[in-house]
Amino acid sequence: MIYRARKAETARTRLVLEIGNGSDSVLLPAMELPYLSKFYRLHLNRMELGLRLFEFRFGAQLAWANGVSLTNTALDITIPLPDRIKVPVPFWRISTLRLLLQTRHYVAMQILTATAERAMEIIVLRQFSADATSAQRLYPAISAPSLLASSYEA
Repeated sequence: MIYRARKAETARTRLVLEIGNGSDSVLLPAMELPYLSKFYRLHLNRMELGLRLFEFRFGAQLAWANGVSLTNTALDITIPLPDRIKVPVPFWRISTLRLLLQTRHYVAMQILTATAERAMEIIVLRQFSADATSAQRLYPAISAPSLLASSYEA
């Protein structure tokens, strides 16, 4: 218990992975960092980014670190990211997470800072891409004004 209280004081920055689709989302704590968020730089390669869900009997783990690297700018070192999120996904959220990963979804990284301001930054790892064809069907193109005027004159 004393260890938990001490660990809570030393972690000044937390990385939380958010996966959602606009109506439902799942938040998973990815990592705790000892320094403030301004001392870290996140490098993304969206082409390599992939999420895989490994299911077990009473829980699941999410593999997420492909295409993401973290650098401490003050010490100029690369911080190794865990391959999987260490905190297992609770069994009551597994079906929701599985459904989100099978459909269109977004992935965002929340960077929470434990200072007096309680600042939060959000980095989008994967965007929620809208279907362009459905937008075209909803909003058809408007004809040119000269064509509309000529049709009324006849």
